[in-house]
Amino acid sequence: MPAIRKTAPQTRSLKVWRSPGGRPTACTDRITVLLITVSGTGGKAVSGFYYEKTNNTRMNEGLSGGGEGRITNDQTFTTNRLTSYRTSGEVNVPVIWLFEQTLTVGAEWNRDALEDPSSTGLTVNDNNIAGISGSAAHRSSKNKSQISALYVEDNIEPMAGTNIIPGLRFDYLSESGSNF
Repeated sequence: MPAIRKTAPQTRSLKVWRSPGGRPTACTDRITVLLITVSGTGGKAVSGFYYEKTNNTRMNEGLSGGGEGRITNDQTFTTNRLTSYRTSGEVNVPVIWLFEQTLTVGAEWNRDALEDPSSTGLTVNDNNIAGISGSAAHRSSKNKSQISALYVEDNIEPMAGTNIIPGLRFDYLSESGSNF
C-alpha cells in the first residue's frame, strides 16, 4: 500500500529590515513550502510521486549598481513561486544466467515551473543581449523545464565482492533535447 505524506505548509521569516535608527520595522523574506509525497514498494518495484510548492515573498531590492541588494524605498513585497512535480518508478528483476544478476528498468519525469518577477524587472540600455531583450516588458518572469528519462541497468556479480553494472539511460530535456 502506498504511503502518503503531506507536510503542513511551513513558513519562516529570514531577514528583518531595520530603519535608519536600527529598529526592526518589517520582515523582508517569507518562505512557504508545501511538500506532498506518495511512495510505495511492491515486491521488486518502487514508485513515487512528489509535489513541492515554494513561495518566497520578499521585499523588493535593487538589481544592479550601487543599489544592488538594498531594499527599495517603496517597501513593497514580491512573491517568487517554484512548483515542482516529480515521479519515478523502477522494477528490479533477479536473473540467474551465467552469474547472479539483477536487471533494473525504470523511468523518471520531472517538471519545474518558476515565476520570478523580482529578478526580471531590470531594464538595460542594450536592445538585445544574446537574443534576450534588454527591456523588462519584453521578458517573461515565467520559466519552466521538463525532464523525462528511461533507463535500464544490469547489476552482475561474477564473483563475491565484484560487481559489473552496464547500463543505458535516455534523457529528454525540454530546453536542450535528447541525450543518451
